[in-house]
Amino acid sequence: MRLQNPAVALVGDRGVLQFERVTPGYRMATTAAGTRPSPHVLARGGCAIDRYQYLLLMAACLVVTLPLEFVLGAVVYRRFRAVLWALVPVALVFSIWDVAGIARHHWSYNPRFVTGITLGFGMPLEELVFFLVIPICGLLTYEAVGCTLVRVGRLRRLRAR
Repeated sequence: MRLQNPAVALVGDRGVLQFERVTPGYRMATTAAGTRPSPHVLARGGCAIDRYQYLLLMAACLVVTLPLEFVLGAVVYRRFRAVLWALVPVALVFSIWDVAGIARHHWSYNPRFVTGITLGFGMPLEELVFFLVIPICGLLTYEAVGCTLVRVGRLRRLRAR
């Protein structure tokens, strides 16, 4: 079956249709039987930094939201125990969900963009980092907005006097 969009390849797996993005200049590898797609995409002229893109993106998220702690007084990193209580259940639930998705072949990770370090059941290290970093960024943003609203409220009350 030929698709009109060449950037998308149609893959059948046990009667379920799955779509995978195929970047022009790369080809999707399949198993010897050709019935199930391999998670590997063979790269032409890949860059050495590609393996760390996911981790670099997570680091960039932390760097971008870090000023919220110090400039706007979000007070997230200084409450380490509270942050742990917020992160552990989220990371645990989403890790279980992710492992189930990987086991059922609902999704996979392009080995070109991950380090290759896997945790239990094939979950890449980067995915666990994602489940920790993004909630921290969300907490920082939430607390920064709350601190800003408190300051705005104080200014309004002072002007009203």
